[in-house]
Amino acid sequence: MRRPVMVLPLFIALTLMLAGCWDTTDIEDRGFIVGSGIDLGGTENGGDGITLTHQFVVPAGIGTPTDGGGDTQAFDNLTSSGESMFDISRQMTEKTSKNPFYEHEKVIVISDKVAEQPYLFGKVMDMFLRNSEMRRNIKVVIANGQASKVLDTKPQSEKIPIIYLDDILENSVANITEIQPIVNGDVQDKLLNKLSYILPLVTPKKKSIESMGAAVFNGYNNQMIGVLNGLETEGLNLITGNGKEGNIKIAIHQKNIAYELKDVKSKIKLNVDDIKHMHVQVNIDTSGDISETFGTQNLFQGGSLSEIEKQVSREIKRIAEQTINTAQMDLKTDVFDIGKMLKEHHYNLWQQIKDDWDHGENYFSDVTFDVNVTSRINATGNVNKTKK
Repeated sequence: MRRPVMVLPLFIALTLMLAGCWDTTDIEDRGFIVGSGIDLGGTENGGDGITLTHQFVVPAGIGTPTDGGGDTQAFDNLTSSGESMFDISRQMTEKTSKNPFYEHEKVIVISDKVAEQPYLFGKVMDMFLRNSEMRRNIKVVIANGQASKVLDTKPQSEKIPIIYLDDILENSVANITEIQPIVNGDVQDKLLNKLSYILPLVTPKKKSIESMGAAVFNGYNNQMIGVLNGLETEGLNLITGNGKEGNIKIAIHQKNIAYELKDVKSKIKLNVDDIKHMHVQVNIDTSGDISETFGTQNLFQGGSLSEIEKQVSREIKRIAEQTINTAQMDLKTDVFDIGKMLKEHHYNLWQQIKDDWDHGENYFSDVTFDVNVTSRINATGNVNKTKK
């Protein structure tokens, strides 16, 4: 006689479970955001503020591989301004019929003008770090100019500008003139540990986006204080051992030779006997191929290969020392993570000098660098001599 009483609650529970998720949103009602751009911009009441641009995917513009998507644009940029990122996001929901959906966001673009404001970079990143919908692998780049122009680019090879930029950043991993992509999860660590850091720099063109160089941030106030150009970024990657592929151009007997880097290794040794005048020894070891010569000499005769290796080593040393000079004299900022090495291997010393490392007394600017380079030629290509 008790069995019907026990079955009834079980029946109700199963019925509720079969009803599905009560808060499900149909896919047609979602506004898929793939990228965001942040610029300085006035508010509606005339005050200083921030302008946020979201790039939404328009599925009708993507189409199928056979129909090409027709004439409909595959993306839609929606912009709003305000005094806080949260307020702007709420305004954004009032301007679209779709429910903003962040889980497919790939790249956050922040203008250099925003990054140059003291502490503002950390404030605008807070929403992207705090929002539970945001993944931790969204790439973060600094725009050389307006971030919205990066989102407005019309690349010929890709229908959605942010997808195009994401592909460029993926391809930059091995390029020695670019730094590796940095995601928002890593940015949070950089904001918290007060060590200086760099982020990729991108420049919008009419039909393309150029990724070259690096934006340099001082970790003390998370303010962008300058940039490294392509050559200086190359020097940074040679010193740190990041980036594996690139060309080193030299000239022997007024004939140009291109040395194609295939591998770069670097070791950095610290001598901290004198706190105010530390010594850093950088040993760079490279291997590569001869990819192009403008001369007619036989590369296997008369010590030509040995001479090329010496010239390549001298050129790499020159590039590395130029970057060191820019970091110490112009930017006065540790872009080589020497401070991080001090913190990890000389913790007590680091506690004494961390507040004067690359600000205040700025001990970093007084560090003596000694760069040693060894270069090897693996191959000369299919020929060792080119006819006139």
